[in-house]
Amino acid sequence: MPLSIWSSVLNYGIGLVYAGLGIAIITQKISSERTLFPLHQWLVVFVQGFTMAILGTFGFRKQHNPHVIALKLLSALFVIYVAFISISSSWEVISYNKTSLKSVLDIITLPGAVLFFLCVLVEHKHAKLKQTSTRPQPYIHLCKVKGLVLEVTSVRMKMLLLSVVQEF
Repeated sequence: MPLSIWSSVLNYGIGLVYAGLGIAIITQKISSERTLFPLHQWLVVFVQGFTMAILGTFGFRKQHNPHVIALKLLSALFVIYVAFISISSSWEVISYNKTSLKSVLDIITLPGAVLFFLCVLVEHKHAKLKQTSTRPQPYIHLCKVKGLVLEVTSVRMKMLLLSVVQEF
């Protein structure tokens, strides 16, 4: 549980900083050049921020996802993509001796992606264990009355059944 919270907070924070950097690039381009072109300077940063923020919000969801294989595949592809971005930004920092906020964010994104991937794997294993160890419908209590199995969905219904059984 704490691993998913750390992953969510880290990814959401990085996403917000990325989106803020994208907005800062937009305002700088509009004030200095009076145009938003070329798009690759701000659009990529803004989309990366939006993606990371969405990724951060998915960490708080504790529902069982029926598309586990797709989620594992997409998170693995995301880790590979972020590893490429992180390595290329690290190479740029080392080669040109030039550090920027975008390159630092690119490097910090790798631990967030790895944490998300680990959370996907861990949550799936816990969900699988819970499915095998508990009943598929945990909120339906079963009460045996003279060999019959009756579904009891509320405490009031259970009390009513107990009073009927005691009368017999």
